[in-house]
Amino acid sequence: MADTQRTYAQVLGLLADNLAGDISAQDIRDAFVSWRMPMGQIWLPDGSGVAIACTTNTEWYEVNGSAWTSSSFGEGFDESAGEGRLTYVGTVPIMVHAAFSVSFTSSDTNAVVKWRLGVDGTTQPAGEAQRLISSGATDVGSTALHLVTMMDPGQYLSAFAQCENNSKTVTPVVANVQAVGMVM
Repeated sequence: MADTQRTYAQVLGLLADNLAGDISAQDIRDAFVSWRMPMGQIWLPDGSGVAIACTTNTEWYEVNGSAWTSSSFGEGFDESAGEGRLTYVGTVPIMVHAAFSVSFTSSDTNAVVKWRLGVDGTTQPAGEAQRLISSGATDVGSTALHLVTMMDPGQYLSAFAQCENNSKTVTPVVANVQAVGMVM
């Protein structure tokens, strides 16, 4: 029989007092599968970032492109959707701690770039950081940010950039998105 990921409440219900001896070996396997923390990471190799042309200072631009690669150790997340999206492939909702780090250049001097993580294409203000690039393309800036959020099966995490000034181009040099989840 296949193992089944269950919610925290469902596992507690399976493993209640057990005075009648009703816990099966499969119930124990389901508990282990449910409590195993899903985790995953995607990364953008050095020099493979796609330039992001910021035409407004209000729009968030997804950091995508086909060069994102999935790390081999992950379980519960994958990058099969492509384009820099770390997709949750579990079967129950989870609480996720996500992290994003990026090194980047800008087409201009004194460019303030804001970065956010987003879920299903919607940026999350709680997962924002900003960085000033003072010397344009010769200055490689870096930043890191974190986000704690709920995710449902099939939802994805991705990174976004916003330029404080119009008509700037931001190019990620290297980047990674990581997620560790806990069944709720």
